[in-house]
Order: sequence, then C-alpha cells, then structure tokens
Amino acid sequence: LLHPSLGMPQRIEITRLASSLGREPDSIDVVSDLMIHDIDLSLFIARETPRSLLASGQKIRPDLWDEASATFSFPNGMVARLQTSRVSPSTVRTFRLFTEEAALAVDMVSGETTLYEHKNKNLNPQDLATEKDPLLAQAKSFLHAIQTKTQPLVSISDAVAVMETLERIKS
Repeated sequence: LLHPSLGMPQRIEITRLASSLGREPDSIDVVSDLMIHDIDLSLFIARETPRSLLASGQKIRPDLWDEASATFSFPNGMVARLQTSRVSPSTVRTFRLFTEEAALAVDMVSGETTLYEHKNKNLNPQDLATEKDPLLAQAKSFLHAIQTKTQPLVSISDAVAVMETLERIKS
C-alpha cells in the first residue's frame, strides 16, 4: 500500500466527508457506515491496535451519529486522526501521511498525490500510493483469495481488530 522509502509512519490523518443526499441510511451510524474503512486503513498501517483512543461525535438527526472524530495512539508511537461526516455539503476523501522522511497527501476523490518533502528527490509522488481506491483493492483481494484459495489482504483477525476498535469509538 505505501512505498517503503517513505519510512515509518509517525502520523496519519484521514478525512471522509460525504453528503447524505440520495443515500439516507436510517439504521446505521456514520462510524459503522463510513469511518470503519478508515479504522481499517489506520490499523493496517500501524500493524497493531490502538493503545489509547479519544472520540467524539454529533447527531444531526435524532437517532444516529452523523459526524465523528477519533484520535488513536499506537504503542509504536504512531498517531491516527480520523474525521468522518455524512452531512457535508461536499465530498472530501483525503489521506495524509507524515514520516521523518516525507509528508504525503492523497486526494482519494481525484487520485492526486502530492509529496511535500522527501530526502529521495528522485521519487515520483504518483508511485507512492499504489491504489486510487483502497476499498476496491480490498474487494479485489478478497475475490482473488476466494478464487485461488489464498489469504486475502485483510485477514479475519484484522477484521476483528477493526470491529473491536469501532466498538471502542462508539462506547
């Protein structure tokens, strides 16, 4: 998923803002509907579960969380900040990664990748993120695993860790 020359992630920031127009989920909150994908990506990059977690949310409609923010601290020192909304006037999907070597931003709507600084000046920013749509890559990996009877990109234990973290956010 991430180019090895970027170095060890110190901080990631993921923003996922969406409009609920034409898509009115009346039985699922924004954490379970949208933030779950960013939790998955954060745990995948950190390769461990959060040591501490701070979360907040807002209900625009009376019964379900429509906006949520979460900050995870991992034992390896990495911090992940997630922001999710389904009541935004515009669609925003950004991923930002900070290491000692680089600051990288990916606009997951347009596919544009920007490298803000890097010690390796010969690296092409477009080579840093291997998939424009990580969810599509995950689905393809799952389908390939079924067809070839091999391990998918996301294992059952990975999925359990994501669900446990999701429940920690919601509690």
